[in-house]
Amino acid sequence: MPNNCATLRDVQRVVLVGTDGSDLAVRAASAGLALLGAPDRIVVATAIEDGDPALVTGAGFAGGVLSPETMTQLEHERMREGEEIAAETVDALDVDGVETRVVRGDPGHALCELAAELPASVVIV
Repeated sequence: MPNNCATLRDVQRVVLVGTDGSDLAVRAASAGLALLGAPDRIVVATAIEDGDPALVTGAGFAGGVLSPETMTQLEHERMREGEEIAAETVDALDVDGVETRVVRGDPGHALCELAAELPASVVIV
């Protein structure tokens, strides 16, 4: 009977590192990666919260307080800040070949969804 079970060597070890850019997050990532040895793939991700559409559309009797253009500009700035946070974490880790991602939404849920998508073998936060 053939053995169709994958061994640990056959599974790609993908590590997802969640970061908010803080020193504590960078130290946790560094310590976690040191424990794991050399994974096949490292993805450093940060989460940014979705913008509130009510700022443009208004709610109830109140009208919007931002134009659609301003809201779009704020979303781009938020995304750029997320990219900078991820890039600074990668620089601090001093590891080659690291991918970065910015996810939207509640950090816990967004990082869990990304972990499932990759799929990640280990998540460091």
